[in-house]
Amino acid sequence: MIQAGYGDSRFDTSEHGPVMTHFARRFMERHVQDHPDKPFLLYFATPAIHVPLTPHSAVAGATGVGLRADFLADLDSQVGHLLATLDQLGIASNTVIIFTSDNGGAIQGGEAMIAAGQHPSGPLRGSKGSIYEGGHRVPFIWKWGDGTPAGSVIPPGTTCNHLVSVMDWVPSLIDLVGGSPAADQHMDSTSLLPLLFSDAPDARPAVRTHHLHFTDLEPAHTAVRMNDDAGKWLFVRAAGTLPMELYDLSADLPQAVNRVAGYLNPAALPAGHPQRERVLALHHA
Repeated sequence: MIQAGYGDSRFDTSEHGPVMTHFARRFMERHVQDHPDKPFLLYFATPAIHVPLTPHSAVAGATGVGLRADFLADLDSQVGHLLATLDQLGIASNTVIIFTSDNGGAIQGGEAMIAAGQHPSGPLRGSKGSIYEGGHRVPFIWKWGDGTPAGSVIPPGTTCNHLVSVMDWVPSLIDLVGGSPAADQHMDSTSLLPLLFSDAPDARPAVRTHHLHFTDLEPAHTAVRMNDDAGKWLFVRAAGTLPMELYDLSADLPQAVNRVAGYLNPAALPAGHPQRERVLALHHA
């Protein structure tokens, strides 16, 4: 953050993208030169597009829709340089590439984007820090191959609608290299390889049916995502005077219709309510 206090007065947050990209590229180049037959793991945790919104001078103002959009262009540039380096080293088609985020889109600094019809959360309700899908649903893109069906391990162009977690990338890579997680590690995550390697991942068994959402911005709120044969659901647990909420994401992605509106908690639902059993199951999940 840019604020008064201790720090390096020469540090320029707009330079982190080029600096990190430079050292990431140099790492890959040196590794391929010194250890051509050994794999590597590069975890590139760029501060883009986090606050402070300080895109590099090369892209500042380029989009015309604000600093957040400019910072997205900065992020695109960083990723582009890394992918170009893989091509130059001749290892692009034999490198697993994962692109994801740790939370949903943020609103701060995105006012011009929203006015231009480019909402950071798209059609999803909420944003970073929210209990709703806009706070937790993120891009999760995997690539392994040359982009053609014959030359790719992960079939290109496929999409998967199963409920998964960003945390799943760790056991997936452990599984990929033939290892097994320690008994006390990665107990809340699972390997996605059966889904990733499939031409029809939605036809395969789900790797999980539940996922917990938490936020400290909405008092004591937690929510549970649940996928089953009857749809995809988001249940927001009651918190104090805030009533519970239930949304059918299969039919209501913006989470506009609360299927248990008017009821404070599960105990208030009458025996004949069509969602009573589902709410009880999610409340205790």
